[in-house]
Amino acid sequence: WEMPRLVVVLLLLSVAELARGRMVTGLFRSSAAWESGGQHLLSFVFRGDLAVLSLRISNVAAAIEKEARLYMYKEQEWINLQESPEDYSCMEKLAKAHLSLPLNSTELNQTMSQIPYPQTWYLLYADKYTCEENQGQSTSQDIEFEMVLLNPDAAGNPLD
Repeated sequence: WEMPRLVVVLLLLSVAELARGRMVTGLFRSSAAWESGGQHLLSFVFRGDLAVLSLRISNVAAAIEKEARLYMYKEQEWINLQESPEDYSCMEKLAKAHLSLPLNSTELNQTMSQIPYPQTWYLLYADKYTCEENQGQSTSQDIEFEMVLLNPDAAGNPLD
């Protein structure tokens, strides 16, 4: 009995750790997105009614010119894409995203509502160059970003 109980406790602790807030900084890179059919950024466990994704980007003009987007996949969608990548074209892979958010302003705030149980989401960056046959954006400017992902506290407030 001790071993299964320990596994359950460790699993619950892992989910609890993943379900807290997270802050990530980095670069959206067209070249990385082109090489992989989208730049995988991170995964995050959203939960509750008012989870929030907040994103700030440094160069909105470059993001607009590149038609930059953030794609969000629920865990099962992501797993299906990873298990048989040859079954999907680059465009089909992007179309499978549950959410596709244009990066056309300095700030983006997305409320993730009505998530009845903790769910892992995968975030991917892509732009108009991602699915081109030839890497034509070699001089394309990288875009700095800061992303904050928050889950609601016991009172339902995602910002505390």
